Amino acid sequence: MIPTVLVTLALVHSAPLLTDAPRLVGEWRGEGPFGRGTLVITPNGTCVEKSPGRLRAATFRVDPRKRPAEIDFWDPGAETPRRGIYKISGNNLTVCWAQDRGDARPARFEAPGLGTEILHLTRVARVASPAWEKELARLAPWANKLFTGSAEAPPPVIVRDAGVLPKGETTTVRVKMTNVYTVPLKVESSRPVSERVPRVRGPDGLDPKQAEFHEVGIDTRGLDGECAVRIPVALLGLDPKTGDLGEDPKTGRPFTSLAEVVIRFESR
Repeated sequence: MIPTVLVTLALVHSAPLLTDAPRLVGEWRGEGPFGRGTLVITPNGTCVEKSPGRLRAATFRVDPRKRPAEIDFWDPGAETPRRGIYKISGNNLTVCWAQDRGDARPARFEAPGLGTEILHLTRVARVASPAWEKELARLAPWANKLFTGSAEAPPPVIVRDAGVLPKGETTTVRVKMTNVYTVPLKVESSRPVSERVPRVRGPDGLDPKQAEFHEVGIDTRGLDGECAVRIPVALLGLDPKTGDLGEDPKTGRPFTSLAEVVIRFESR
């Protein structure tokens, strides 16, 4: 029998290493491989890159203790990050990241064409403009708010750290969910996209303000080093009077949303 280990994740933000956040937050503009672009960084671990023909939102994580300082970008629908490095000098920010998700982190701030992308940016504002705040709210599914426990705009991807998981064992990781809405919610755990997740158990529903745990089994057999699994969780808002699927009062569409939850860990 494969042993099972239980790990409980506290309700922390998806980017625990944000000691550089006050220096990074704001609106930055500069030249990049796709022309003149804008990078907006918020205190909640969300960043949006906008350049001609491209609008990309991600959850970011930084570790300023490394030399050079490291930054990871977690795109929606991905189990591996785009790894990068960054440096700040006054109002100037330089970010260099791997072109493809899962590629090795750049060791130096090299020119494009060497498997990396580099952005040289200048801060133009220390807070996101109201227009950007609306854009950020639109890019993240409302279901993600259940994993932040806040009514504020959530990051586009919820990333949770499970730390070190024993190699060759099945570990159950518990992720907290809180219904921050005024209507009851039905919870549907979609089939995991990774074979490394043999089981997912969670509540069938949540009443307003109710908190429960989502339990995710992770099989680390054959895994070594830094890994991650992605768990989609569908939320359906119900009419409190009838129990039927409700409608979003703003759009008239069914009140449904799909959360992106990535659990990252190190297998050893």
